[in-house]
Amino acid sequence: MAKIILVFLSLIFAIVAAAEASSTQQPPSPATKKSIDDLTSATKKDIDDLTLLFQEVTDAINTATPPAKKPEATRASSKHIQTAESDVAKAAKAGDEEKLAHLILAYRMASAMVIHAPPAERLKVMEDTFNSAAAPNPYECPNVDKAYCETRSKINKAILGVVAAASPEQKKLWDKDSTLPKSMHTAMSTVNKAYADGDDKEIARVLAAYNKAADSVIAAPPSDKLKVMESTFKHAAASGA
Repeated sequence: MAKIILVFLSLIFAIVAAAEASSTQQPPSPATKKSIDDLTSATKKDIDDLTLLFQEVTDAINTATPPAKKPEATRASSKHIQTAESDVAKAAKAGDEEKLAHLILAYRMASAMVIHAPPAERLKVMEDTFNSAAAPNPYECPNVDKAYCETRSKINKAILGVVAAASPEQKKLWDKDSTLPKSMHTAMSTVNKAYADGDDKEIARVLAAYNKAADSVIAAPPSDKLKVMESTFKHAAASGA
């Protein structure tokens, strides 16, 4: 699981970096949006291919699950697939090719990680990656969901602050116990899950909790940042339980 977490985190950091680099870009003009009938044939094929890939994900979960746990696993995986299909359908109905391209890529990556994960870890990997794909597109920050963009930026700043303040001994320790990567992983997983669940009150509660936690870490003296992060991020994670 540790390797999967690190792969997932590398994607998160890459997306954060790309989001920061593109923060000055303007959002697409509403006039460029079309209807579903105007989607290119290539985009329509990509949607069809994604539907087939989702079936592979379902099969991968099914074959990896013991008989006694199949009903629970089926419900969980079906919920993620339904959220994904709904996201894609909404973008398709709006004729938003740019958003569709992002969603299709995000869900392709998520699906590939599920299919290639160790059987015992597939459902957990699906939860993490599909929730991440359902969250707002960080490439569009700060022009979409201001609260999400601010929270994501603060979490990143808090984590980088902890890294900058860490001693060489602490950094070596993280290589062994993955404390920092797990904190980052839990933070983004909790935020992403709130968006995947689609409950506005839950989203607001989770974002507020992590905003407060990140602010505490950022304001803490260098020697206290790690301890403050462990405490406040743990409390914030509980807000999404």
